[in-house]
Amino acid sequence: MEHFILFALMIFVLWILGTKLYFGKHFVIRISPGLVTVKKGEPPKVFLKDCRLIIRHQIIRGYIYGIRNHDGIKLEFSSSIDPGTQQKIRNIFPFAKFTQKNTPDGTTEGHTIRKVKS
Repeated sequence: MEHFILFALMIFVLWILGTKLYFGKHFVIRISPGLVTVKKGEPPKVFLKDCRLIIRHQIIRGYIYGIRNHDGIKLEFSSSIDPGTQQKIRNIFPFAKFTQKNTPDGTTEGHTIRKVKS
């Protein structure tokens, strides 16, 4: 019985570590001087291009984590990326792409499509 409890506890700890460290991430981007590399997932291509423009003249190393939550995507950064650069990256991220919900009639929740008379 003790082995079963210990085994269950070990599985629980591994699950928590997995979701917090790597498996819970929607995407992971590695930033090194002049390079933006996708390590996991598929972030928007426009976002990657804009990230390259932001870091092209800076010496930055670190990671950007896109974490899915109930509202959409939340960005987290490794501590080596300074707050100013973090804000610039947040400003260019297309959050709306991940927060809109499609309705059964094909429209996007919160937006109406006007039919134009021809």
